[in-house]
Amino acid sequence: MDETVGEIDINTDKKILTELEINNDPALWPSMSETVREKCIQLGPAFFQNKNNGFSASLRDYKNQKSNSSMNPFVKNGFSNWKKGDERISGHENSSVHQVCTMKWLHRLNNKTNINKQLTKQLEVEENYWIDILKRVVEAIRFLSTRGLAFRGSHEVIGVTDNGNYLGILELIAKFDPVLKAHIENYGNKGRGSVSYISKTICEELIGIMSLKVFDHIVDEIIKSKYFGIVVDSTPDLAHIDQLSIIIRYCLNGMVHERFLGFVSFHSHTGEALATTVLEFLKRSGIDIANCRAQTYDNAANMSGRYHGLQAQIKDLNDLAFYVPCVAHSLNLVGDCSAKECLEAINFFSILQKLYAFFAASTHRWDVLLRNSKKSSKTLKSLSSTRWSCRNDAIEALAGNYDVIYNTLSDISKDMNENADTRHDANSIKKKLIKLEIAFMTIFWKRVLGRFNATSVYLQRIEIDMVTGNSMLQSLITFVDELRNDFDAIEDEAKILSISVNKEWSNGGKNKRKIIKKYSDGTTGHESLKGRDTFRVNTFFVIIDKLQTELKKRSSAYDNITNLFGFLTRLDVIDDNLLKKSVNNLVKVYSRDLEESLYDELKQFIGMVKVKEDNKLIKNPINMLQMIVEDNLSGVFPHIYVAFRIFLSIPVTNCESERSFSALTIIKNKYRCMMGESRLTSLSILSIECELTMNISFENIIRQFAQEKSRKKFFKHNII
Repeated sequence: MDETVGEIDINTDKKILTELEINNDPALWPSMSETVREKCIQLGPAFFQNKNNGFSASLRDYKNQKSNSSMNPFVKNGFSNWKKGDERISGHENSSVHQVCTMKWLHRLNNKTNINKQLTKQLEVEENYWIDILKRVVEAIRFLSTRGLAFRGSHEVIGVTDNGNYLGILELIAKFDPVLKAHIENYGNKGRGSVSYISKTICEELIGIMSLKVFDHIVDEIIKSKYFGIVVDSTPDLAHIDQLSIIIRYCLNGMVHERFLGFVSFHSHTGEALATTVLEFLKRSGIDIANCRAQTYDNAANMSGRYHGLQAQIKDLNDLAFYVPCVAHSLNLVGDCSAKECLEAINFFSILQKLYAFFAASTHRWDVLLRNSKKSSKTLKSLSSTRWSCRNDAIEALAGNYDVIYNTLSDISKDMNENADTRHDANSIKKKLIKLEIAFMTIFWKRVLGRFNATSVYLQRIEIDMVTGNSMLQSLITFVDELRNDFDAIEDEAKILSISVNKEWSNGGKNKRKIIKKYSDGTTGHESLKGRDTFRVNTFFVIIDKLQTELKKRSSAYDNITNLFGFLTRLDVIDDNLLKKSVNNLVKVYSRDLEESLYDELKQFIGMVKVKEDNKLIKNPINMLQMIVEDNLSGVFPHIYVAFRIFLSIPVTNCESERSFSALTIIKNKYRCMMGESRLTSLSILSIECELTMNISFENIIRQFAQEKSRKKFFKHNII
């Protein structure tokens, strides 16, 4: 074709365009000017749709190409000899003709009237518009999901009060945002088939995309950190579906993290079934179980069973995945076993629950108690069989309001306006409160559970390591042993707890108990115990002995981890021989992760830290790990870096899974009990990992989403 550049008169242009429309075969088109070419581009591809017409003049055959071999077939006759395609195409790309044509094409591409540029500009405008809208939608979803709030209401109509939190928040933002206000006015309440991108469908799609981004972020961190510990616990939801909560603990960049990965429903409670569920979940997530270095569950048989429990099934696959019972759960079991060891302890907690039930059963009685109580005092609490912190709160409330509670019961028992059953119950509980034994048990359990609760709360801190947790159990054993000698002090404190409390033991000189006493000369005799001594021997010492026995039994489960890693917390005092022995034991167990050069690294590391810290070694393992990261010493001390990461990836408690159950009750409540598993997991991830949800940028998914939707919206609009 003629490549002449220049304009021809308008009549000639019209004639050529008419011929183009009539002659559908491009081979029959006349030569045209650049102006005509531009007009052809403006007309668009629809003007030249001729797929059903003949192209006889455009046919090319091999013989014609061979006879005109001196000509460039890509320019003149066309090319169809694809057996020699690579050779011919390469030659054409390097030819001057191709370069000239390419430059002309680029020139047309940059022309303001170019149809591609027009389409691109229109798409950009559409895309930017939807980005602005989706940013507001994403922020509304972020706000609701991090707080565990419901999204939808009874209706999905903008402007009504029961359209749910999601549309309600968008309406609220629209009051102060002209962009969203205009969008809602133009696209809101249009019904099915109208594109608005504020519908429940788009909302659910964005919830899934956002939760997947948070989930992928967590998995990427786990893979990057390599070593991890797993925490698993289960609970039934309000729909009576068993939900398995999966938590991963790992170290990254000197920080310890415990992240929630999701809820998984299951139907069988056997150790084998639980192991299958957990392993399949980890495999789908791309997490290698071979890098697991610890597993922490409660003390249930299907979890902790030595032969068929979940921990045994995982340990068969990975012998380095050591099982560590939850320390907080172990403390609960210690208290529970001790409280059931003697009749007096059982009676005391029974009275405590009856006291709460008596006042809580009537708003009138509860109001009378509140009016008589001190403003700063604690109110009565119900007991919990699993959370001993609730029992501590209940005992503190009784100890702080002993006189008030007694006097309130006394007033109710004498109030003739109350019915006979109420007066009888109040008088019955009042008579029990005046006993010195009840006052003694109040002070005693306040001391014990107060210390237990403080220890449990401290152990829930994420930076606590297993050696520290075990040492705190040892300190509890010492505390209980010292408590054995505090009987007199507790008795004196009980006598002044309330002026109404009797100053003598209930059975005084009656019901004396005879015990057989063996003397040093081998003879025996009988000795009678009075009320005080009977209580001390049969109740106080029995509880103390049970507490010590249970604490020693539970703490022994952590001896293996303490023996392996304990030396890392004593680097400032450990002697060289013990250090070498400890390193050898650790390297022997973790031969796949550590080498014997760990000993030489530790010698250099100890000397360096002592100099840096003015001869005072940092004792906290997490602080030492952070120092290695901050000073870029991981390459200098690679095996120390690995050892600390493995050690700190061992979970101390499964409290994070218990917290996930609290979120579960909020997200899947009685109004949303039919929620599907996928949506439950998505909302749970966004809520439980709210810190990540708030900090992660969703800009890229907003842009990708807008690009897809704007094209769909744009082309749909143009087709219509």
